[in-house]
Amino acid sequence: MNHLTTASENPAGPDATLMQFTWRTVVVAMRCWWKLAVPAALACALGAASLVYCLHTPKYTADAWLLIKNKPDVILREVDPGSQRFIQNQLEIIRSPRLLGPLAGNPEIAATPEFRYEQDITRALARKLKTMPRGESDIYVVSFTSQSPHHAELIVREVVGAYLAFNRKLDSEQQNQILRLLQDQKEARYEEMNELREKVRSLSMELTGVDPFTKTGPNQEQSKANSSISALQTDIVRYEVAQDILAAHLRAEEEKLKAAEEELPIDEKERIEKRIETDPTYENYQDRIDELRKKQATFQRTSQKLDKNPLYRQLLTQLKAEQESQQAWAKELRSELTAAALRDRGVAANEKLKALQTEFTLGATRLKILNEKFEQRLNAAKQVAGDSLGLQFHQAKLDQITKIHDEISSRILALTTEQRAPERVLPFKEATLPVRPDEAIPWRNIGLAASLAAILPLVLVVLWEHFFPRVSCRDQLSRGHRISVVGEVAALPVAPSRFRLRGRAHSRGALLFEESVDSLRTYLTLVEPVQDLRVVAITSAVSGEGKSSLSAQLAISLERASGNPTLIIDGDMRFPGQHERFGVAQGPGLAEVLSKKCTLEEAIVASPLHSIFILPAGCLTASPHRLLNNGSFAELLSELRTRYRHIVIDTPPILPASEALVMARAADAAVLCMRRDYSRLDQVQVAHERMESARVHTVGAVLNGIPLSHYSRKYTDYPYRAKLEPTGSAPA
Repeated sequence: MNHLTTASENPAGPDATLMQFTWRTVVVAMRCWWKLAVPAALACALGAASLVYCLHTPKYTADAWLLIKNKPDVILREVDPGSQRFIQNQLEIIRSPRLLGPLAGNPEIAATPEFRYEQDITRALARKLKTMPRGESDIYVVSFTSQSPHHAELIVREVVGAYLAFNRKLDSEQQNQILRLLQDQKEARYEEMNELREKVRSLSMELTGVDPFTKTGPNQEQSKANSSISALQTDIVRYEVAQDILAAHLRAEEEKLKAAEEELPIDEKERIEKRIETDPTYENYQDRIDELRKKQATFQRTSQKLDKNPLYRQLLTQLKAEQESQQAWAKELRSELTAAALRDRGVAANEKLKALQTEFTLGATRLKILNEKFEQRLNAAKQVAGDSLGLQFHQAKLDQITKIHDEISSRILALTTEQRAPERVLPFKEATLPVRPDEAIPWRNIGLAASLAAILPLVLVVLWEHFFPRVSCRDQLSRGHRISVVGEVAALPVAPSRFRLRGRAHSRGALLFEESVDSLRTYLTLVEPVQDLRVVAITSAVSGEGKSSLSAQLAISLERASGNPTLIIDGDMRFPGQHERFGVAQGPGLAEVLSKKCTLEEAIVASPLHSIFILPAGCLTASPHRLLNNGSFAELLSELRTRYRHIVIDTPPILPASEALVMARAADAAVLCMRRDYSRLDQVQVAHERMESARVHTVGAVLNGIPLSHYSRKYTDYPYRAKLEPTGSAPA
């Protein structure tokens, strides 16, 4: 039975406790692995930095500056308030397929290293071409970065040149279109004006016999006197001129909108292409194409005379069919998405056109009302004045058309003059061949790679310690593992060599080690369930956990406290060590006694320390299971109880040597020894479960190897007044 494993159980179980990641895992990993992890991290960082430096390809950026004015320069017209949308339109034009498409067909541009594996050079060029403002000024920088400085300079120069030519052509076409429409209006008014002039001349000759265009007659004076009709005439002239100009702008805007709707911006096209490429149907096509290309590469690598291989030709036919099917499907979906995008854009783009149409309709209605009023007043005056008013009416109409003709001529002259105004987009700095790379040494990438590489070994050791945790404190055992820790033992200081004298630090360490073992002995002799024990077994899960040192020092402590003879049994017959600690012969010992080759008197030897006797392991000639499983060890302990007050058994580790369970069960109690930052939790748990299954009376666990500073800080250092040297300590 296990009387002292009273730690509360974790409802989630030990496995859940093992999987919990805490800061302690990182601390333990660094504490245990820093001698290996730090050099490995430095080596990985150096290797990654060297690899990045060796693989670094210098890149060169060529740029050109454009002055894109937010407000245009004008000569005669009122100043245009300008628009941020104009600048955005210019930036979109620079990256538009309409501008970049012809450039992508240039063999020299297609040979750019960045386009080597690109199927659509136009899209790749638009994606890699950068346009950005320079500060808060009207200057915008067009740049391209390439491994080849020549190609970087070439692309920027060609793009900027094509854009400036396209922009001049576009502005010229718009201005010429408006001028052509106004010229048509001017010619139409001129013909109407000549017809009215002939009518006025004919009427004037019939009524007065005077040519009104050579001499001013009384009818002209009478027309000037009619102020009401003259005011309406002036308004009609003004509105008709405005309507003619508005009609010209309306037609130009309709043609401009129609041209704009035929092509989407580059970002919208990229969104459509991304939508196509992420479609499951497209991905299925691509998977089949990739698989066929792998087979094609295998043929090319392993076969000869591929043109005569029927399987290879069949593969090429199948690959071509899959590519054509993919392209046809993508083309159909692209058309649908483009049409939908154009419809969405049309809603916003038609707002300006609708505003112009609304303004034109209102102007036409206003002009119609004015013409009706003019006709009414003219008819009323005609009834009063008779036939002479007919001449006056035609004269007024002629004056009206003449004014409209003159106003349109003035507008044409103003537009022609404005064509000589400074351009709104001007080159500010031409592209030049870059002579220095953007980054001669990629410090940022080197730092990033070195940091990630340095972290990698640290992450690996932390993950290792997370999935295979060590015992680092007593809380790990009492929480979730049902193992009660009955004591902590300070680390045994390393024995000084002949080159290193025994100093105060070693003496203090030895004293703390003795006192920590004395505390364990006090617990074992005073706690009620085990205070009368005489035979105690010290065991561990695996070797190297300090059980032999603890066994020797516990025997010394028991002898020193009781003054009675104390026996140490070296039960680790596979790998004995107690005979070396006390300077005695290895045999005859326990193995010879159990095999009846010698008596106890012949095997037990006295140690140099007072009242400490040792039964060494002896020389093993048969399996230890054969020596222990016949009950001879329990009989041996029964005989030894009559001779010694306390017996300490140094058993072999439980996991590699299961005979330790036989020895531990034969003892009055057993202590499971663990070493801080060395013992694995899963191994300790398995060893503890085996002890419980074997019905070993387990007192609890002892956490060995506590650093001296940690032990003295936790339990305080209580020094002796007089200088005291450690006595009776088991050698390391």
